[in-house]
Amino acid sequence: MKNLSLFRVLFLALAVFAISSCGEDDGTDPSTTLPPTITFLDGVDVITTDTTLAAGETFTVNISAAKGDNELLSLTIYEDDVQVDFSRITFAHTDPANNPQTVGDANVDALDWTITIVAHDDERVATYDFEITDKAQNRANAVLDVNTVPDVAPTVFEVNHSVSMGCFTVNTTVEAGSSFCLSVDATKGDFDLATVTVYENNDIVDVSRLDWAENPYTLVGDEVTSFMNLAAQITAHSSAGTSEYRMVVTDANGEEMEAGVFVSVGTLIDDVIVGALLNAAGPVNTGGCDLNTGNENVGSNDPLADIKDEGIDTSLPLDQNWKQQISGTNGSEIRSANNLQEGFKFDNIALKEEIIAAFDNSDPITTTNAIDLVSNPDYNQFVVRNAAGEYFFIKITNVNKTIDNNDDSYTLSIKQ
Repeated sequence: MKNLSLFRVLFLALAVFAISSCGEDDGTDPSTTLPPTITFLDGVDVITTDTTLAAGETFTVNISAAKGDNELLSLTIYEDDVQVDFSRITFAHTDPANNPQTVGDANVDALDWTITIVAHDDERVATYDFEITDKAQNRANAVLDVNTVPDVAPTVFEVNHSVSMGCFTVNTTVEAGSSFCLSVDATKGDFDLATVTVYENNDIVDVSRLDWAENPYTLVGDEVTSFMNLAAQITAHSSAGTSEYRMVVTDANGEEMEAGVFVSVGTLIDDVIVGALLNAAGPVNTGGCDLNTGNENVGSNDPLADIKDEGIDTSLPLDQNWKQQISGTNGSEIRSANNLQEGFKFDNIALKEEIIAAFDNSDPITTTNAIDLVSNPDYNQFVVRNAAGEYFFIKITNVNKTIDNNDDSYTLSIKQ
């Protein structure tokens, strides 16, 4: 019994000695090791707290981290505990991005990184966790929630017509230097409405041409939610031609929607003259047309005639012999307008300058084609310049054929 007791005493003494030796191995207490630190920094266009974004929108954070007792090793970004794919991450200081992103030698003591991330593309709240790790695998975290919502832009319904203000809803034509009115309605989406800007083509219209004090116009009060019939009186461009005028509504998130019309400027055509041109083989004083008046009682050789009919082919039977061809006379040049774009078609021409432009872009011809000029509208429009330098746009609206005489005729619509 005495020997056994002595053995126990010696065993306990050795155990105490061993424990004492382990505690003195590095002279430190592991529970006092300092971990790294990480935080979000304030700045321009960065977030530091929970935020709401459109699904799939980007957000930017500025991360500051510092070592504790051990140098920094890496930064890992998680979305709901899953590492964010590196393709959604952009680091301002390096490219391409990785996740985890290794801390380089220059930043092992501290780092200040700006990071842009493409948010998740579905509608939910996700937690984004920025975890800094040091070389002893100690960690620290900075966390924020991102709530994604549908990307809803402000809705611009239409350019509204207002009789009292004379605002246009469709393409229009005005005199050079005159004014016209546009108005617009809008209602907000997920973000308040912010501004309305008037453009001519891609240029912001100078306020000297508006009845507004500013352009863009800043929306205030209830206007940031919705408005109706917000109108602008606009001075049209001074040179002949067509411009697109747009009212662009922008919301607080930078989304835009617009409504607009095309406005043509020039000298308005006074009226459409309805005239006639008779078969040159018909009665005396037929076969020519004075386009200034549409007078049908002008002979093909009359000095007032601008165009003439080419008469008949005597080798053909009476019911088939009308050539049904038109040419210029007394120094007039006739051109086919059938190759022109839709905007230069007879029904769309509203300005004298457009007639000149149509002539300049038309194909010179000696006579019109021998074809039914009404049933085939590809051949029924012509532009004429007479010896006096006057321009006319002609559309053949009817061809009146006879079978037993030479009283055949055309009915013309004439713009000058």
